[in-house]
Amino acid sequence: MSSTKVQPLSNTNIPDDDQKQHHDAKDSHKLDLPKDELMNGPVMNRSCTDVICCLLFLAFCVGMAGTAAYGFINGDPMLLLTGWDYDKNGCGYNTTTKDYPYLYWPAPDASAISSNYYEAFRYSMCVKECPTKNSSQAVLCKEPKFFQEKSLQFSSCQYYPSAYSSNGVVYKGDPLRYGTQKSKLITFIFNINIVLNKYCIPDTEAMKDTAIKTFKERFYDTYNIDKFTDYVMDLVNCWQVMLICVGAAFIIGMLYLVILRCCAGVIVWTTIFGILAVLGGGGYWAYRTKDDYDTSDGNYKYLQYGAYALWGIAGAFLLLIFCCCGRIRLAVAIMKVTGQFIYNTPTVLLIPIIFLIICAAWVAAWVFTAVYIFSVGDIQPREAPLTFVTTVKWGKETRYIFLYHLFGGLWVNAFIIGCSQFIIAAACCVWYFSFTSDTAGKGSLCTGIKWIFRYHFGSIAFGSFIIALVQFIRIIFEYYRKKLQAANKDNPVVKFLLCCTGYCLSCLERCVKFITKNAYIQVALTSKNFCRSAWNGFLLVVRNALRFGFVHSLGGIFMFLGRLFIICCTVLCCYVMLMQWPYFHERISSPYFPCIVAGIIGFLIGAIFMSVFSFASDTVLQCFFLDEELGDDGKGRPPGNRPPLMNDFIERAKGGKRCCCC
Repeated sequence: MSSTKVQPLSNTNIPDDDQKQHHDAKDSHKLDLPKDELMNGPVMNRSCTDVICCLLFLAFCVGMAGTAAYGFINGDPMLLLTGWDYDKNGCGYNTTTKDYPYLYWPAPDASAISSNYYEAFRYSMCVKECPTKNSSQAVLCKEPKFFQEKSLQFSSCQYYPSAYSSNGVVYKGDPLRYGTQKSKLITFIFNINIVLNKYCIPDTEAMKDTAIKTFKERFYDTYNIDKFTDYVMDLVNCWQVMLICVGAAFIIGMLYLVILRCCAGVIVWTTIFGILAVLGGGGYWAYRTKDDYDTSDGNYKYLQYGAYALWGIAGAFLLLIFCCCGRIRLAVAIMKVTGQFIYNTPTVLLIPIIFLIICAAWVAAWVFTAVYIFSVGDIQPREAPLTFVTTVKWGKETRYIFLYHLFGGLWVNAFIIGCSQFIIAAACCVWYFSFTSDTAGKGSLCTGIKWIFRYHFGSIAFGSFIIALVQFIRIIFEYYRKKLQAANKDNPVVKFLLCCTGYCLSCLERCVKFITKNAYIQVALTSKNFCRSAWNGFLLVVRNALRFGFVHSLGGIFMFLGRLFIICCTVLCCYVMLMQWPYFHERISSPYFPCIVAGIIGFLIGAIFMSVFSFASDTVLQCFFLDEELGDDGKGRPPGNRPPLMNDFIERAKGGKRCCCC
């Protein structure tokens, strides 16, 4: 006896034409899907979408070029490095110090002036050239006021640490930059390094004077200069190991995908039964251990109730697994199919790498331009204690141009990421619906690239605009959040409200990215505009919320494990090579920083693999949901035109069972 699909809205008394119209109205109310065109996979007869957004994006990019021209014409980043003397004159900037471009501290020994080391930065002056220990070289400076205030030790643009007065006679001794003997150690002798082409800093590597060393360290801490010199040298000396780590991380990532493809089900069910065993075994241990205590002992009851609680949790967990067995099986199948797609289309792994390079180039160009725009304005010294450092006071015009440039950077960056996501989605959609026993799927990256620039440039621009807008709002909020917190340090209500608002904005950004990601997948499938695609994607998720949640939760666990696996293996490879390879072990001061860099390499490459895996799994899931929708009329697609792992779930859906349980 053949089974027929139950259609709740059908009625034998309704004529066929009326019944069809009724179903069409129902479908149009829910999903706008061209089912006839989708029977063979993604719509190939495409049309341009969101043309207005495309034109607006291009016009905005022209405006970005205008902001760059504004910065290049009016800005000068070198002004941001201007040093300021004691009298708040910019060295080489103000009229009085125009011929004195370098900032010099004649008395870096702060203990001779103040107990606060940062106070030494106040006693600065502008000099024509950085002094040296050569006694024949005169120091030419613009003497600040403290030379008159402390005339005993400061005179002729120099600092005399041994100066004293006796019976009206001033004995100066040698200036700080010349040799002075103290216990047969040359304490006050040093050369000068010119840092950032603006600052005269003592070269004190071999100096015994702790105060002057501290001065130098504080300066470098201020500008973060020379902080990682030893670390960088370690990297330079073991660069071959870093290259090997890059290759090893890629191999480990591919190995993880193979493991996932072959053993995802084993891993999931082993983990589930392991959790049950731990809960049950923990309860058994607690129940047996309670007998070691007297019944009047408090530990007896604690262990007894603890055993019951663990058994109760194990029972609830087992019931949950039993009720959601089908959803877990679907999640495992999606993970396996995703691994199969990446295995059959390995070129898809090039997309994150290529677009990472594009993003890096864009960020570098954006930062380069932003520095020029940032420097347009009146430069001033900062507030104490770092009064020698420059800050910029903007005018309204510069402020608005910088905000325009900031939003443009976010928009273009989101657009680049959106293009990479769309290309992966298009390749995965074509692969899923072209899968046969003969071809095993044909996913092409060129198809997605063609569709972007020929049809859907505006849709990607629309989605990236929404993401950039939310990110821009968050940045502006964080700026004012810091100001409000500084003004209301002891107000718990303000802190609470700011934290809640920041959390809500963070959630909003995640929701927008989630909706946009699904919209890109729907654009790749149906060739609809962004808004209609976002609506279709949202409805598919809502109608399959539980299954979608299980797949995402399980996928999140696999992606976390994947990143952790790649990072740990890469760091282990780096550490073993550095410690067991004598050539490198003898050339580095410590293996820790190279291992940290190896971990960063593993994290980045793991992020590449997992980003492809994450987006591909979302695409496979939406293709599966769409495959189910195409079977709602009882026809559906032939079983040979999808990955074999999904056939069982599609057949169950046709029979009215949507993976609620086993």
